Amino acid sequence: MPAESKFQPKEWLTTIIVGKKPTQYPSSKKEWDTLLKTAAINGVIALCHHQMTKTAVKEQCPNWFCDELKKHTQQLAVSEMAQSHELKQVLAEFAQADIFPLLMKGAPLFSYEEFVQHAIPIPSLGVNARTLEPVHALLLACMHRVGHLKGGTGNRLLWLYDIHLLAGQFSEKQWMVFEELTLERNLESVCLDSIETTRKAFKTKIPENILQTLRSKSRKGGYAPQNANQIWQAQLMNLRSLPGWRARIKLLREQFFPPSKYMLEKYQIKYPVLLPAYYVLRIIQGIPKLFRNLKQTG
Repeated sequence: MPAESKFQPKEWLTTIIVGKKPTQYPSSKKEWDTLLKTAAINGVIALCHHQMTKTAVKEQCPNWFCDELKKHTQQLAVSEMAQSHELKQVLAEFAQADIFPLLMKGAPLFSYEEFVQHAIPIPSLGVNARTLEPVHALLLACMHRVGHLKGGTGNRLLWLYDIHLLAGQFSEKQWMVFEELTLERNLESVCLDSIETTRKAFKTKIPENILQTLRSKSRKGGYAPQNANQIWQAQLMNLRSLPGWRARIKLLREQFFPPSKYMLEKYQIKYPVLLPAYYVLRIIQGIPKLFRNLKQTG
């Protein structure tokens, strides 16, 4: 008689999140505990709770497990309501000062002007709230994920689900624009790794021609996600993704000459008069690493 397969908490969660019924359930209190911890680590407790309330899956779960999901979801809702209220106030104050920020997260991909040109409104946060349009959002989500691989959190289900939702609503035209921008900014390997990881987790539908293009181009070099543990590889990815040398020089300037407050804290400098020497030290330490990576990925 074949042995029963080992329970996989992440697979169980991905099945629930997309609204399907799992074929296997935890068989012990320990496995239920592991499932709860896995949901928390992956940032999907609220998603899991929401989907379970719409299906019969809840009836197959222990009451204490459902209660824990509900409690954490309510706590998260209260926190997000408070943050949303504060954000609306900040945006309103910005609007009074004729400042119109763009809400996003992650590393630089384009100039701010490029983002703003295609930004879309967020009415629920106020008349001046804007965020990235879907194609830019997917590119940024792919980079954001890869940027967290070093810390071991790049494959959190919450971030993969973001990519899944964005990719799932793309039109043929949007995929064409995505492919064009990915190749233009040398992000083939980054985007390929992110969407293939997402497709494996959520069975996301990705046009085969897009995958073929990214696969063929990613073989020709550039930033490799498997090198995410090398911080200068990530910096090089940011540098190559920027449009033109003016933006790249600006990023280098920010990297080699960060604000004095940052330098004082990072290097624990007691006497500000020593700052110039530490800037020189930062450059001396950084340039060899940068050129080694340029040689390896060029």
